[in-house]
Amino acid sequence: MQNLRLILFFVSLVFSNIVFAQTPVAQHYVACSGAKVKVGFVHTSGINFYWYYAASGGSPFESNSDDVTLEKDNSTIQTVYAEPHNGSTILPRIAIDIYLSNYCGSTYPNACTASGTVLFREDFGGNSPSDLPIKATGIPQCNYIYSLDLQQKGTYTIAKQNPATYSSWYTVDDHTYPNDITRGYLFAADASNDAGQFYEYQINNLCAGTTLTFSLWLMSLKNVNDNSSRHKTNQIFRLEDLSANVLCEYFTGDVPDVTPQWQNYGFDFTIPSGISSVVLRIINNGEGSSGNDFVMDDIEIFLCTPSVDISNANITVCEPADTALAINFENNGTFVEPLEYQWFYSADSIVWTNFTDNDNVLNLLATTAPYAGFYRVAVASAGNIESVNCRALSQPIKVQLAEQKLIEISDSICPAENYQFYEQTLNSSGVYTHYLANNSGCDTIVTLNLALKPNLLREYSDTICQGENYVFGDLTLTATGSYSTIIQNQNSCDSVITLHLFAKECQAPPCFEIADVSLPEICANNNFFDIPLQITANQNNSPSNYNLIFTDKAVNAGFINRQGEFLANNFVVPVNIPDSIYPDKYSLTLEISNQYCSKTLDIQFTILYPNSVFIQKWDDVISLTNKKYNGGYDFTAYQWYRNGEILTGETRSYIYLAKQNLSADDNYSVLIQRPDGSQLFSCPFVPHQAKNPITIYPTMLYEGENIIINNAPDNAIARFWTTTGILFNATPLTSLLNKINAPDKKGVYLLEILSNDNQKIERIVVK
Repeated sequence: MQNLRLILFFVSLVFSNIVFAQTPVAQHYVACSGAKVKVGFVHTSGINFYWYYAASGGSPFESNSDDVTLEKDNSTIQTVYAEPHNGSTILPRIAIDIYLSNYCGSTYPNACTASGTVLFREDFGGNSPSDLPIKATGIPQCNYIYSLDLQQKGTYTIAKQNPATYSSWYTVDDHTYPNDITRGYLFAADASNDAGQFYEYQINNLCAGTTLTFSLWLMSLKNVNDNSSRHKTNQIFRLEDLSANVLCEYFTGDVPDVTPQWQNYGFDFTIPSGISSVVLRIINNGEGSSGNDFVMDDIEIFLCTPSVDISNANITVCEPADTALAINFENNGTFVEPLEYQWFYSADSIVWTNFTDNDNVLNLLATTAPYAGFYRVAVASAGNIESVNCRALSQPIKVQLAEQKLIEISDSICPAENYQFYEQTLNSSGVYTHYLANNSGCDTIVTLNLALKPNLLREYSDTICQGENYVFGDLTLTATGSYSTIIQNQNSCDSVITLHLFAKECQAPPCFEIADVSLPEICANNNFFDIPLQITANQNNSPSNYNLIFTDKAVNAGFINRQGEFLANNFVVPVNIPDSIYPDKYSLTLEISNQYCSKTLDIQFTILYPNSVFIQKWDDVISLTNKKYNGGYDFTAYQWYRNGEILTGETRSYIYLAKQNLSADDNYSVLIQRPDGSQLFSCPFVPHQAKNPITIYPTMLYEGENIIINNAPDNAIARFWTTTGILFNATPLTSLLNKINAPDKKGVYLLEILSNDNQKIERIVVK
């Protein structure tokens, strides 16, 4: 038999003048029939006890002992009496009651947790990986002292793993999330030396006649391999009414400590008539001087009810469609007929709202919102449907909407051709349908509109001169005759084409005449230039083709040889200018031909420097840019021209017209010499009209006064900077908004007017 010490209330005695600090009361123990029970008091120096089976008279069965060990019989209450003495009696006999436990040491007796409704659940939190490893504060339900390290008796902590305070302890993870140290708290305790209650929770609004199930997971921290003499862990779970009357008790017995394994304990209890609230008490029943250290987790109280199921749970509805949710529920006498029902809806399965009531079938119409989401239903006796502790509740089910996809395909085939449409092989026109199943449970409907393409029969005649070749499909013809070939027509079907060809004697016309070509100088800014041709010919001998052949120098510069045809006697040959062309003199050969003859022309052409090598500075200076900015050209000597006339003495890399403004009516060019001595003109440059300068006034003013800015472009920004380089503020400017406020603090500032193509900085003094 187990040697069990149960609930112990101290009697504190101070014998100076026989003053009692606390009046002794009857002791309340719980034990199982046949179990040995150790009852008594904490030792106090100079005090002993006589032990009796009767309230008065008789002989003691034990003398001078603080406690005794008894074996519990089958009676509901077994009572013994202790008489304190210090050589003579100092107090009347104290009654100690040992009650027979309703349940003794068995594990959880009922499967109610699988179908019941949760009324209370305490998993102690910590369910997010971001939660601290140890909870910062305790819980109001526990009257032990909260501690982060469990260094003394009568303390507890709430953590993701029990603190490794003693080598004699097992290391234990949370029960709610096994094998995941990042989630879930457990309750760990170094039990008090005094047996007694350490956890309390009250449940209200209960209904008489309903059955509750209490469940708790418990484990001893005592490592059996360390010291088997340490005290065992055992506990009492008690339900009381609000007057402290005991309604039901459960005794765990000694919690196993052979291996670190969670044990489930629990019991069922039916609410008596007239009771609507119960108090759950968890009582430490073990001796705590050495050992009696434990962890617990997942305290739960369930309302035991028949399971409530929704027949078509977690369904997908093919939109648009109506559906119905039906209840599967068999009343086993728990609820009084007639039954009431309440349906609930949630968009996220977290926040629930009443949906509709008093019907065991929920009809969802496609035209009614909300539709998709989570649903659950409650069942209760008449009048109790609003009481959450008196009704059976189903698990949530999810209703999803899936769109019925309609795919329409139109296609065509040639006569005698087959068309594969999924498993069907088709060779005639018509409308065909196929159904595709998808993951949503709603078939996709594929419709094929199939048409037949027509065959074509075509016949035509043509004439050639004898000795000419005539290409007909894959054939090259030279003689009179009728010829047929099969080709694909515009519908990609085979068509039969018949040609009636007549070869006649023809006299070749004289060759066309072409004048020499002299091209003007070409600006490198352009993308292309044209070669205009002067052709003398009649309608029978006009040239039809040309072939551009560039010299190696031109090809290396990026020009590409090309063939082409003349259109409608438009005798112009376009020439593309390569990107980044190097200005220079180049040559090409132009071949021009028709079916009878051909002629060639050798043509020289010059590509001038682009006018992008120029930059206009202010309204009286034009300058050539250096190699870094002009495209990579090196220049060694210069001669400037205006309107094609030489400007004597202007031989620098820039031209400066002192006391004159550049005119947009003039153009300027420059003859540039390269390091190899070669000279080449630039393209003409036309100056742009100088803009009016930006003016700023006043530049010395008081705090917040207006500053006028004239001639600022529309995209300009006005920015004030401190003299230490810190931006004070920024204001956009337009031609209509040309006033800004001076800074509201005295000091010296730099006002910057900035746009895409201009910048002006002015010193501003704020007095």
